[in-house]
Amino acid sequence: TLCFILSTLCISRAQENITAVSRKVADATDNFSVEFFKAVLDDNDGNVVVSAVSVSTLLSLLQQGSRGNTEAQLTEVLHLNTQQSREGYSKLTRNLKETSGNETLEFSNGAFLEEGFQIIPAFRDVVTEEFLATIANVQFGDPSAAADEINSWVANNTHDKIQDLVSPDALDSATRLVLVNAIYYKNFWKISFEKKNTNNEVFYVDGNNEKYVPTMHLTTKLLTGYNENLRSRWLQLPFQGDRFYLLIILPDDYNGVNNVANSLTGSEISDIIHNLNRSGETRDVALSLPKFKLETNLQLVSTLEK
Repeated sequence: TLCFILSTLCISRAQENITAVSRKVADATDNFSVEFFKAVLDDNDGNVVVSAVSVSTLLSLLQQGSRGNTEAQLTEVLHLNTQQSREGYSKLTRNLKETSGNETLEFSNGAFLEEGFQIIPAFRDVVTEEFLATIANVQFGDPSAAADEINSWVANNTHDKIQDLVSPDALDSATRLVLVNAIYYKNFWKISFEKKNTNNEVFYVDGNNEKYVPTMHLTTKLLTGYNENLRSRWLQLPFQGDRFYLLIILPDDYNGVNNVANSLTGSEISDIIHNLNRSGETRDVALSLPKFKLETNLQLVSTLEK
């Protein structure tokens, strides 16, 4: 759980060093991501995989067309006013569309609009020019057909990894606009795990339960360090090209994941990521990483209300 949310944070932070995405926007993204992560954990038991940057991007897009109390609430939750949000997420959207080498990174925004429903031209321009979103007209009065069109767009933009995202039951004739974000990322580790070194080994689910799972092994030099506040070790596992990496946090205690999650703050994550090279050191590491595959379907209404 922790690995996935932090990898999402690292996507936004990694871009800061090579683009004009401001430190303020990166910090705001980190704050939202941690708050969102905690709210998701409160509403769901077990492991979850979430993309906080997907949610914050869509909230930023919604913020551009909002006024009054709605705009004020979105400003509070995103930690950015409307102009800062538009500039920051516009740049982030463009940055996350760039690829290099063997990596494949696709970051797509879509807006599905009730056929015949008019939106203000200025908002349409923001949707298409700033957030690079495609706009498609659908008939929500036919929920099955509308859901099929949205799900086809999602499947196409995730190479069929995500299908049936929207249920027809979630749509009706009163629906006017559905905003969708899709992220697809594929790359190789900078230093590969060899298949011959994968064995079934004990994984500690918590302090009282354990199970045998396929575990990959790698011995190499990696950037690693220790965080006293979280009572955890951390390790940076880079992808090819060095643009992105997975940040793994390992608590000292077998049952320490919840404590780490509860202790996390946006500023804590910002500090860890911004000061990786200064607070850590590159040294020989024997890494054991369980193989995992996660799929989560979350209802975020109650989560976002928090």
